[in-house]
Amino acid sequence: MTYYDLVVIGGGVSGAFTTYFALLKGFSVALVELNHLGSGSSGRSAGIHTTQLVLPIDIELSKRSMSIYSELCPEGFSRTGFLSVEPEWMSKYSAQLLEDAGVRYRVLSQDELRDTFGWAVYDDNEVGVYTPDDGVADIPKILDSLRLRFREIGAELYEGREVVDLNIERSRLTLGGTSTQTSLGFGSLVLAAGGWNRGLSRRWLRYDLPVALYACQVILLKTVANCGLTPVYFENSHLYVRSMGADRLLAGNGGVVKLKDPLSCPPSPEPQYLLELSEKLGARLKSPEHFYPCGGWTGVCSSSPDGLPLVGRVPGLENVYIIDGLNGYGIMRAPALAQDLVKQISKDGEPESLRGLHPARFGSTCAEPQEVIELHSML
Repeated sequence: MTYYDLVVIGGGVSGAFTTYFALLKGFSVALVELNHLGSGSSGRSAGIHTTQLVLPIDIELSKRSMSIYSELCPEGFSRTGFLSVEPEWMSKYSAQLLEDAGVRYRVLSQDELRDTFGWAVYDDNEVGVYTPDDGVADIPKILDSLRLRFREIGAELYEGREVVDLNIERSRLTLGGTSTQTSLGFGSLVLAAGGWNRGLSRRWLRYDLPVALYACQVILLKTVANCGLTPVYFENSHLYVRSMGADRLLAGNGGVVKLKDPLSCPPSPEPQYLLELSEKLGARLKSPEHFYPCGGWTGVCSSSPDGLPLVGRVPGLENVYIIDGLNGYGIMRAPALAQDLVKQISKDGEPESLRGLHPARFGSTCAEPQEVIELHSML
């Protein structure tokens, strides 16, 4: 059996950055992933990274995560800016949030919108809130960069390995996935497996994680129009679009499908969703005949009863931690939350960002939420 100060289960953004920051603290770390780094929801995200969020804590987490990406993997983060199209009265509220958070922004008039983003149609009462430092994260590229750093620093990667036994009392887990099983001992354990956390927690921790699982859906369109590099969000229909190369456009509106477990996630968007999103796109595109649906995909997300993340020690267990309930905002929240979680694990005190996110805030017997609080619709 090999012993590690910390074992992290889950090789998405949350788990990879938890591993990285723990290595910087001097921990010996093993990262366990069922498939390969980024093979889950992290690799299926839309990649949009914005500070135009509702909660001040989310704005701060987004700013910090953006800095982390830019520092560790500048080639994996592109500063494209981000545009939110919203009613003029709402833009005053949005501008104040950004002002208070120290985020650079500019409010674009109707004429400026039409001159700069002429491919879209705008209502008479709409303006644009533009944040030039926002951008797009290339998650596969970022995780590949972290993989190289892990090799340099000394993390042990167990990819293509499944947890077949976990004994909390003995601080030991067993991995399958090869002809021989592997036993790992640990000082601390972090569950960072996204939609798979709930099953792991129920089976091995006897803890019913209070999250609802859902599939977030996006569609891909082929186009001859030039929509530029800046992702655009239309508040009145919760519609977002971003370019994916010279002739592709990614679109979504936060439409969700409730799931029983991550394996029940549909491989592609539902027909009703495609119809709904096509209608919303048609109302926003100046020349809708230049856009043709050509694909799409889904990713598993999780939401807590209050829509906020679950980050911290699992109730009743001294050395087991969790990061979950990121609610489709994983790429904007996870790097900063992982950094703070490692501070908590290493007994450096409780970071301010985690004080309202402790899993124990719902008690020890909180049931699965009946409704998904989908924060995409609160941008």
